Amino acid sequence: MRFSKQKTLPLICLLILCMLIPAENPLAGPDKQKVHAHWLFASHRKQGHKILPIQGGPRIQLQGPVVMENDPIPPKVLLGDSSGYLHLASKKGEAELPPDQFAIEGWFRLDSQNSSGGILSASHPNGVKEGGWALGQEEGKLVFLIREGNLPMETKLIAKQAMNVTQWHHVVVNAKADHFELWMDGQLASRQDRLESTIPYPDTLHYEIGNWKVDAQRQPMEGAIHELYLLNQPATAKEIATRFNEKNGYFPPPGPEPKRLAIGYGPFVDWTSRSSVQISWNMDFETFTHIDLLGPEGEFREFRAASATKKHQVHFDELKPDAEYRFRIHGPSEGDHAQFSRLYTFDSSFHYAPIELREATEAPSVAISDKSIGQSVDSLLHFTGADKGFALLIGTSESQLAHAYALATASELKVIMVDNSPTNIHAARTKLDEAGVYGERVSVHEGDIQSLPYGPFFANLILMEATKLAQLESSTEEIKSLLRHLRPAGGYLCVPCPTSTTQIEQALRKTLQAPDLEWRSLTLESSWVTARRGILLGSGDWSHQYGGADNSSCSQDALVSGDLGVLWWGDPGPRPMPDRGPRNPAPISVNGRLYIQGDRILFGLDAYNGTILWNYFSPEMRRANLPRDCSNMIGTHDYLYVAQGRHCIGIEGHSGRREMVFEAYGKDTSMKMDWGYLASHRDMLIGSSVKAGSGYLGDDGEWFEEDHPEDVSRVVSSHLFAMDRHRGEPLWTYTGGAIINSTITIGGEEIFFLESRNPEAISASTGRLTPETLTDLRLVCLDLKNGQRSWERVHDFSACQFMTYMTYSNDTLVVAGADKQKHYHTFAFSTRSVPNEQPDQPANAIGAGSLLWEESHEAGKNHHSGHLQHPVVIGDTYYSDQRAFSLRDGKLLRTDLPERRGCGTMSAAL
Repeated sequence: MRFSKQKTLPLICLLILCMLIPAENPLAGPDKQKVHAHWLFASHRKQGHKILPIQGGPRIQLQGPVVMENDPIPPKVLLGDSSGYLHLASKKGEAELPPDQFAIEGWFRLDSQNSSGGILSASHPNGVKEGGWALGQEEGKLVFLIREGNLPMETKLIAKQAMNVTQWHHVVVNAKADHFELWMDGQLASRQDRLESTIPYPDTLHYEIGNWKVDAQRQPMEGAIHELYLLNQPATAKEIATRFNEKNGYFPPPGPEPKRLAIGYGPFVDWTSRSSVQISWNMDFETFTHIDLLGPEGEFREFRAASATKKHQVHFDELKPDAEYRFRIHGPSEGDHAQFSRLYTFDSSFHYAPIELREATEAPSVAISDKSIGQSVDSLLHFTGADKGFALLIGTSESQLAHAYALATASELKVIMVDNSPTNIHAARTKLDEAGVYGERVSVHEGDIQSLPYGPFFANLILMEATKLAQLESSTEEIKSLLRHLRPAGGYLCVPCPTSTTQIEQALRKTLQAPDLEWRSLTLESSWVTARRGILLGSGDWSHQYGGADNSSCSQDALVSGDLGVLWWGDPGPRPMPDRGPRNPAPISVNGRLYIQGDRILFGLDAYNGTILWNYFSPEMRRANLPRDCSNMIGTHDYLYVAQGRHCIGIEGHSGRREMVFEAYGKDTSMKMDWGYLASHRDMLIGSSVKAGSGYLGDDGEWFEEDHPEDVSRVVSSHLFAMDRHRGEPLWTYTGGAIINSTITIGGEEIFFLESRNPEAISASTGRLTPETLTDLRLVCLDLKNGQRSWERVHDFSACQFMTYMTYSNDTLVVAGADKQKHYHTFAFSTRSVPNEQPDQPANAIGAGSLLWEESHEAGKNHHSGHLQHPVVIGDTYYSDQRAFSLRDGKLLRTDLPERRGCGTMSAAL
């Protein structure tokens, strides 16, 4: 079921991109020097009860109920409710009004012609007739009212043509020295001579958006506004036409509501530089590439390709830093209905690669830019794969300076050089600074090997010259002190060998016999002798949501004990993360890497030094409420696997490349399926098929805490299957009942789960079902090798109403949940037959699937998830809530486990 490997763009797509990229520069709005105020009605501009202007001011004060909407596009504020309005100022001194010659420009949509209403008004509270001006509509026609000087009546401009209801219109008002102009959709709609040069504004002011006042009564416009500009000088006809034509394609045409376009695979947003991204997606049918991008200040870009394809890739550059961008993918129209994707978001703040090197102040010296050393370093980087993180170089000789320069220019490594001579340090800093690498990518510190001021495990590479290695041969403590900084699970000690390697290799082998060091291999590669540090003996992994596929919430790590300390701290921090309330997928840590799923953004980090190895945006990647579902992310020593839609993506752990794509499958193909459960076992990938759209998203502030159907309904699968995790070759498929995802557990060579055989549950149109529907429950065991049922047991699990968990350890399976009164219920089963040694009893008194014990107790805490705690198993001890039990017989061992703070839950090491 392998979908594809993504390597390069097809030639035809490359040609299209090359031809169209120049047209993708940001479309220019008004010159910022001419902008007096600019408001964009997108949700990211809203802070509390205010909308912040892009430029100028004042801030908009939201009064009463005001609805802002990003999707369907464009971002907008909805108008028409007289009880809610957008207030700018009440006094002339607070209003920051434009000069007597000015322009108003904006995009708005009229939804009804039944009454008059204002778009933007700066007038007397009784209306324009007593001072100021107002832009709005009367009976569907655009109107601009203004009080000139001391004239007894207001001047009124009316567009000749009525506006189309539900159509987005571009509107411009010009107040020029000798006349006024009213423009609509790039065309002059009305013109009138100006009789007075000044505009008298009253001290008390009605300065508001979305309504005007007539006889002291607010009259709101029924429609929506996307953005508004106040310009400090009139716009030219050319500027008006250009801005209308550039952005008009962004707005949906009038007509029926657009249909939601389903994206087959993706989209993904990948960094190509600090200011550019590539957006890619696949469709299930051939269609033209058509995408538009909205910038943080309303800038609009559009990309179209001339040929139809299933695979689409578009490059956008010149992105602003620290800004949110929104994009939308177009599909072919269906009848009168346009088709658009959901409005997706990415944030240019989340770029973490090292900054680009500056220009050298002088040409690098021949020694520091030695080509042969550069080639040697290229070979080293290719061999070790350590192109990101930290490199520690001992000494500042000319050779080491050349290595530092080569590492900085050929990789993303941060290079730290150490020397104990202030003279050498000063000279090294000068040379590296002249070469353009010092400070940004290379640092030179003073220190001795035995007292380096760095934490353990941080260095991906340690480079040491042979002469320095020879000095360390007799000093075990110095070696231990140095090598404590080397990263486990793949850190390399490297010694350059410009001449014979035999002596250096022997010295390195002798040196690395120091106690307490565990080494995996010693390798000769090109002009280097290298030693690779292996995993820490006794270290564990957290490869699945609850530790391992056994759901024990135990990492099996034998090293963690006592007080903990900070190894590193830093990015990505809280900003890219979803709120904790929706109970999201946990981070995964395997083979020295840490994988974190943010709010539709995925990170791969070096677990030992915090380096962000890669990240990309995946707007359709989301899963929540895991007590009623399962995680969409698991890790192996080489890959991260992520379920998204109907696919499972295999991501190479170090580079972040999406190298494998598999598709969920089952015997019934009449219904669309998503990929549900995900686990790995040896070289097997175990997954499940869930009826599409059944998963939780948790985007609306949910806590999933209480006994409501929308909180406690279980996500269930219709098929369980296994495949080769590298090739995607199917191994087996199981179909029985409605399989409860939160219970699927792997132990030994078996897989266990609860499934409902209720026909109503099996035939339901959704895979999200209430506990009351999931009746006739069976505890099922399958042989993991072939998917055949080994045994099953009928048992009453109806007390597990809030959630249902399952864990495995030592031939024991435990099912746990809580009822509506927040009492825990635990049921332990044997997964193997145990002979009974009593002569007067049957030989197999305890059969596979037999109940060993059960227990119930009131939750120690009935708030902040106290009744939703996931259990922990360490060896033969089962921990639940604030109690500990003997796993095999249920004997109560402890009742004094500390209460978790807030919503915290338990996890464990050995």
